[in-house]
Amino acid sequence: MELSGKDPAIVFSDADIELAAKRIAKGVVSFSGQRCDAIRIIAVEETVYDEFKEKLIKEIKKYKLGDTRDKSNDLGPLITEEAVIKIENAIKDAVAKGGRILVGGNRRANYHEVTLIETQKEILHDLKAINEDIFGPLTLIVKARNSDEAIEIANITPYGLDASVFGYDDAKVRKAIRYLEVGSVL
Repeated sequence: MELSGKDPAIVFSDADIELAAKRIAKGVVSFSGQRCDAIRIIAVEETVYDEFKEKLIKEIKKYKLGDTRDKSNDLGPLITEEAVIKIENAIKDAVAKGGRILVGGNRRANYHEVTLIETQKEILHDLKAINEDIFGPLTLIVKARNSDEAIEIANITPYGLDASVFGYDDAKVRKAIRYLEVGSVL
C-alpha cells in the first residue's frame, strides 16, 4: 500500500538548468501538488543555485490558479479546507524558523498558490513541511555545498517514494542512485 511521500529532486552543477526547472515545476504543481510523488524538497548544488532558483520561480509563475474547467487555469482547488490549512501552517512554521517564501504563499478559499520556500539544511528536521503529510503545492529549496550534501538533503525525509536527479556527470548520478533512500530514481 502506498500512502504518502515527500519526494526529493537534486540539481547537480552540470545539469541542464532550464530543463530541470521546467520538469521540477511540473513535479511540484501537477494535480495541484496532491500527489504522493510530488516533489517536496529540492537540493541544488551551490554553483548553479541562484540561476536555477530564478528559472524555477519563473516556471512556477506560469501556472495559473483557478477553476480548471476554464482551460486557461492550471491549478484547481485542494481536496479539503483542512488540506489548505495544513499548507498554511507549514508555511508559517517554515518562515518562523528562518525560511523565506520565494513565490506563492497565498490562499483563496480552497485554492492555494504554488509555494516555494528557501530554507537551510540545518532546520529541515524541525519543519512541519518535512515531518507532516502536506498534500498540496508546497516545496522547499535548499542550497547544497556539493553533490554529497545534495544527497544528504534529499535523504532528510524517510518518506521518499521517487527521486529526480538532474545532471550529466555519470559518477555523480550513479552515486545518487546508489545512496538515495527512495523507491526509484528518475
